[in-house]
Amino acid sequence: MPMTTLRQIKHRGYLATKRVRQLRGMIANAASPSARSTRARVRDRLAIPDLGSAHTRRRVGSVWAISVVKNEIDILPRTLEHFLTQGVSGIVVADNGSTDGTFQYLTGLAARDERVFVARDIEPAHLQGPKMDALARAAARAGADWIVPFDADEFWYGVEGTLVEALRSTSTPIVSGQVFNAFPKDVGVLDGEWRIDPLPARLPKVAFRWMRGAVIHHGNHAVDRLGDCSDGLRILHFPWRSRSQFLRKIRQGSAALDAAFGARSQLGGDHWRDLAALDDDALSVLWDDLIAGHAPEEMEWRPQGPLVPIDPWGKRTWPEIAAAFRAGEGGGSAT
Repeated sequence: MPMTTLRQIKHRGYLATKRVRQLRGMIANAASPSARSTRARVRDRLAIPDLGSAHTRRRVGSVWAISVVKNEIDILPRTLEHFLTQGVSGIVVADNGSTDGTFQYLTGLAARDERVFVARDIEPAHLQGPKMDALARAAARAGADWIVPFDADEFWYGVEGTLVEALRSTSTPIVSGQVFNAFPKDVGVLDGEWRIDPLPARLPKVAFRWMRGAVIHHGNHAVDRLGDCSDGLRILHFPWRSRSQFLRKIRQGSAALDAAFGARSQLGGDHWRDLAALDDDALSVLWDDLIAGHAPEEMEWRPQGPLVPIDPWGKRTWPEIAAAFRAGEGGGSAT
């Protein structure tokens, strides 16, 4: 038998095995008593507004972004403005009890832009996957074709063109995006230059074409749904922005994980738990090290390579970001 034919048979076998694994994940989630209990817990504490679902069918090419946020007023306005300029059809954001003005900002934006919808989430536990699943189902009922599960500090782009253009042109139902971390140059100041790590973070994120029964993984790093995945997106991530935000996010994130899985659980979020075990003085030292361009391995979001100074604001496509690297701003290659 020709070698090409053997390779084709082997590849078809790989794809069949992959689809079985995906299907098993979807079935397990649907059948699991604990998953059903968690979905009910989330449903009872998540109030999603009417997204116009009464007479709407799926609109091919319609891209909806979904998120759960808490106390992100410093970055969220820029993030949502970016998604709107990327051409999304809708954004559904669930506010999880913010106390810094985030909820008031969201309701004001929703009043001004009909593409923005605000949900209320009163479940303190960090049940991110089930919460995102609920938002995705609501967006799908409103006509969403593509779902983009994002965090408040993430700016999504297509490798070429905008986010929406990239998703509409892909041939696969799942599209992954490499994540590039940005670190502040002027502490507490968003405007101007940031220092961007040209090496992608360990875990990518995914967007996907809606399919009934799809299950979004914790952290939005993967999704259980049938179909292949291609690499077609890039994400600029702003995890740490000031000392106070650094301390608050660690304490807030660890508490939400404990509420979801228990203080002794090892189910995800190890970097939150490791950092939260430190007192404020130790965390402040860690912050100073981070700003100096180095941090211990316990930190999930830390500088890996030589940081490149780039002004990222107002850049609508990833090639504009990558051009700054190619222009010799540090010698990186975030492509």
